[in-house]
Amino acid sequence: MAPAETFEAAEQQDSSVEAPGGEDFASLLVHARLEAQDVALKHLSARVAQAWALAGSCVLALALALVQGSSMVTHQAEASTAVPSLSTGGHWYVLSAAALLLSQLLPVAVLLAAAAWLLYTLLPYVMTTRLALLQRYTVIFVLFWRVAFHYKLTKLAGRWRSAAASDQAWDGFNEWLGALLYAKFMRLGGYWMKTGQYLASRSDFVPDAVVAHLSRMLDSNPHRPTRQTVETLVDAWGAAAPRRLKSLDAKALSCGSIAQVHVGWLQREGDTPLKVAVKVQHQDIAPLLRQDLRQSFVLARVLRVLEPHFDFVPILTEINLEHAKELDFLQEASNLVDVRSNLAGRRVPVVVPRVVSECTTEKVLVMEFCEGESLKDPQALARRGVDLEQLVLRVCEAWARQMFCDGVFNSDAHAGNILVQAHPTLGAVPVLLDFGLCKRLTDVEHLGLCQMMHAMVELDGDLIIESFRNLGFRMVEDQIEPSEVFRDLLFAFRDSNADAESSRGEMREKISEDARRGGVYSKEAKRHVKQARCPGGV
Repeated sequence: MAPAETFEAAEQQDSSVEAPGGEDFASLLVHARLEAQDVALKHLSARVAQAWALAGSCVLALALALVQGSSMVTHQAEASTAVPSLSTGGHWYVLSAAALLLSQLLPVAVLLAAAAWLLYTLLPYVMTTRLALLQRYTVIFVLFWRVAFHYKLTKLAGRWRSAAASDQAWDGFNEWLGALLYAKFMRLGGYWMKTGQYLASRSDFVPDAVVAHLSRMLDSNPHRPTRQTVETLVDAWGAAAPRRLKSLDAKALSCGSIAQVHVGWLQREGDTPLKVAVKVQHQDIAPLLRQDLRQSFVLARVLRVLEPHFDFVPILTEINLEHAKELDFLQEASNLVDVRSNLAGRRVPVVVPRVVSECTTEKVLVMEFCEGESLKDPQALARRGVDLEQLVLRVCEAWARQMFCDGVFNSDAHAGNILVQAHPTLGAVPVLLDFGLCKRLTDVEHLGLCQMMHAMVELDGDLIIESFRNLGFRMVEDQIEPSEVFRDLLFAFRDSNADAESSRGEMREKISEDARRGGVYSKEAKRHVKQARCPGGV
């Protein structure tokens, strides 16, 4: 039997002989309903308290109106008997007039506040949700302009300062920026927490101060209550939920910006319950994510106007299109099935979880549970005797097969989405997880990707330009020099540097050199184009 077949057979035999754990799902369902009733009672109590406050405000307004009426009668009687002069009673007249005006405005203000409070209390859920989205949009909008203003101010002030003073000012700005983004992104969650986590992982070009603050966001997504998880499962499966799921671990195994994963055991007639990973989408994430994607694109266009060198619009156009697909777990299930089938057909020694399709819906994804050690635990890897070089080679082989052979690949590859099994025959076997972000190449794009790699090996300038065109890059061909393209690609595929400061130094040097070479080449290209158009000119 071949090694791949040996591993597949062992994987099939190891289909969760472990005894069921977690809590009985029927009990969790009862507790969730009781908790929902408790939440509803607290909400009702708050509404009753609001009603009493509203009634008190109306009584106060009525009392003030009565006092105002009596004071107006008294004031008119006094005014008809005597008209004070400025020298004797003018000041007292002004004060009494101000008091009268205040007594007239105060009941109106109280009534308006009571009416506004009543309107807010009686608003339907859809309207309150839209108000919350509007508030979120405003917070992000203000945050963007606050950061842009301080950035421009620091940049402008640096022109009249010495190099040391300018560096000190930028250090202060980065420290302030890191603390601000951490506080705001943690409160906003969702897409912006994902953005913060990405920035924290890119210490090669993100300043140390910002990374130090944002790195606290890694693996720190707050878990959602078990009640919400159970409610989502019942909404997805209906009355069949208690019959499908025997037990569920109330504590989430992991939590992301869009969903969290629980360990569960599915009912199987006449057999041991199947241990599974149940991925459940957060209840309120869909409208938040869709709005954040739209707003991020708008802000990127504004940033392009403010700083033309920071043009993230093309990147966000592609990224946001893929992020929107993460809300549909049926799409992720399709990705898992296709990648698993492709890699098995090519006999690549990796593990991709099986999808339990009959339990998978748009907001719930059920997969067979795959054991493995985390790449973030080097001590555990050493104890299991994992061959790290073999592991890296197999991970690279798996992605090379996905990208260049199949055209369907996981585009969210990082240490948190890979586990490793120490197999007695095959050694280090990667376990590939989380296929929510998965890119499917068209035939033209697939060809372009293969052309790009072949052109880099053969140093074929014409082929590299054609590959970029097939990949969808928009280029001004008169200003494209193949040697510069090769230079950029070699830098992009350079050996990684573990030292963050050295890596940032390489990045700064590359940006500075690109600016210099770009300016020189642009002038030369324009001169050649002009000569081609006017061959007889000087």
